Amino acid sequence: MLLTGAGVACVLVALFGDADLRWAALAIGATQILIGYVWIVRMTHARDPQRGLLCAIPPVTLFYLTQHKYARLRPLRFVLTGAVLAGLSAAVPALANLTQPLLAKKTPPPPPEPVAESKLAQLRTFRDQRDYKSLIKLLEILTKTDPIRSADAKDRDELATELKSLCQHQFIDVRTGALAALFRWDADPNAAVTRELCLAALRAPTQEERVNALELLPRWKDAESARAAQSLIGRSSEETHMAKTVLKNIGGPPAEQAALALLKRSDDQATRLTAIDILETVGGTESMGELRAYATATNDTVVRTRALGATTAIEERMRKPAP
Repeated sequence: MLLTGAGVACVLVALFGDADLRWAALAIGATQILIGYVWIVRMTHARDPQRGLLCAIPPVTLFYLTQHKYARLRPLRFVLTGAVLAGLSAAVPALANLTQPLLAKKTPPPPPEPVAESKLAQLRTFRDQRDYKSLIKLLEILTKTDPIRSADAKDRDELATELKSLCQHQFIDVRTGALAALFRWDADPNAAVTRELCLAALRAPTQEERVNALELLPRWKDAESARAAQSLIGRSSEETHMAKTVLKNIGGPPAEQAALALLKRSDDQATRLTAIDILETVGGTESMGELRAYATATNDTVVRTRALGATTAIEERMRKPAP
């Protein structure tokens, strides 16, 4: 009971406070599972050594744990309680996105003096006090604040450093807000760190982060950025539409090669039509040749007609003199 109480306490604190305490709950859960395991093996071995050896094999252990004659299922209770604690500790990162903001709403810390503190000081205060609602609002303000002419321009480098750290935050809303603000406050428009953070967000498991990163990606008009945008085509309709727009904004050979690769590898009609639409905007001489060959080889009349139409559009576009 003491172990269970300590484990439950660690889970609750992890959900509403320090998420790192989930590791303590996991350790307690593993300890209870081990106690139940050792207990049932010892009891079966005391009755019959051969039975004890069989019981030591985990799949067979489950059979003996469910036998009422062994300490009235008390070893099973240890194992089940430990498994529940381990499961709850594993679920803490996902559940904390719901529980910690609720706690912040119920017991908000005393608001700092808005006039007296700079945005850098407010950022650190909200972060340290876990006032995530205020932190997210401040990040939104930073995305609209002039990093050169505003009163906070003197703190630009320190703000960029803090924002890079927040891009690794456990909460999605904080991560997305920090990345958007970082794009405005990073002094180097082509900074490698910011670029890697954006590319990492495109691989995030949540659509919200991927969509946010797509909005920022056209800053880098290179092959890797084009391939990253192309990889999202075919997911949700929103991501497909945004990725198509991003590739058109990137333009040039990087976007053309990404769209050609998409056209060649996809068997889905909608995805092939999307690739052709991108090529109509960014394609050049190579795209015309590839589209004619593709139109000849495909049995899909819709795709064939669209590919030939895109070829004509590219040819007409290339004939027009540059402004």
